[in-house]
Amino acid sequence: MSLEELGAAVRDAQSTDLERRRRVRRRLLTARAPKKRILWWPPVLIAAAAALIAFWMRPAPALTFAVEGRPSSPETFVAAEAQPLALSFSDGSRIQLSEGSRAQVDELTPVGATLRIDHGTADVRVRHREETSWRVQAGPYTVHVVGTSFSVHWNAETGAFDVAMREGEVVVEGPEGFRTSLRNTESLHRERPVAPVEVAETIVEAPVAEEPPPVVEPPSVPRWRVLSERGEFRRASEALRSGELRRLSRRASAAELREVATLLRRGGDAREAEVWESIRSRFAGDPFATEAAFYLARRSFHGGRRADAKRWLQIYLAEAPRGRWEMEARGRLLEVLEGAEARGAAAIYLERFPEGPHASVARTLTP
Repeated sequence: MSLEELGAAVRDAQSTDLERRRRVRRRLLTARAPKKRILWWPPVLIAAAAALIAFWMRPAPALTFAVEGRPSSPETFVAAEAQPLALSFSDGSRIQLSEGSRAQVDELTPVGATLRIDHGTADVRVRHREETSWRVQAGPYTVHVVGTSFSVHWNAETGAFDVAMREGEVVVEGPEGFRTSLRNTESLHRERPVAPVEVAETIVEAPVAEEPPPVVEPPSVPRWRVLSERGEFRRASEALRSGELRRLSRRASAAELREVATLLRRGGDAREAEVWESIRSRFAGDPFATEAAFYLARRSFHGGRRADAKRWLQIYLAEAPRGRWEMEARGRLLEVLEGAEARGAAAIYLERFPEGPHASVARTLTP
């Protein structure tokens, strides 16, 4: 190859390489910048996780219960006078009171309830769940329950206490540090201990000239109060004579009268109403007077006095629109009102307690 041919070959190679580089440069200069992708799913995922956490962390509602299918509320006095009564709870648990028994549901929580037996026998079947905590109180004794089936008998007059297991396990606590566990088919019987009679030793001494010190008698405690502190409310109410009750109604403080009214209520004594009315008349504006309106409404309702129940329920809700017993008061009001009044009360109930025990009744009253 001559020098001219070599030079021509070099020039052709350089021209080809230069053209290739120009094409590459044009492509680089004219290429569009890639679009920036916006990731939409992380915020959605975070929001969903937050909603899920809020759902699981929300407070669980307390249990509800019904007496023979009729919705009821805590502190409702239940008396099985002529026939047994069944209490059914929203968690599937069930309690049946035998004929002649008296009891009260003192407290409802998301994981259980507290039943206080004033007298008689209760057949208890508690449904076991992941978290379960029930208590049955009878006089000075408390039965702690997780999930089991058993019966409890309490005689308020003799102090006899019995527990008979069918299945499961309970823990029983009593006075003077008593505590024991019962399993499977075990049973327990306890009687009120009889206080020993102390006989003082007689010592004869020679008389002395000094005058003996005056005898100071300890202040006497009324028998009804002693019986009340022992949980024997029926006997306590019977021991509270009418004369003493009238004296207390005139002179006792609002707190003392409330204690007396509660004793009479737990003893099934109709004189409870007299004490609540005394609180209303003597202590107008006091929180105990507002509480008295509620209990007067409850007595009127269970006594079939619809007009009185309506009046006291409206008084209570006017004085305590967001009070402790608002849900029960508004629910009972639905049962004594008629027409437009009932429809208005139903709308308020559903707004305040959409899942309450009277919600189904309220829905039937709203258009």
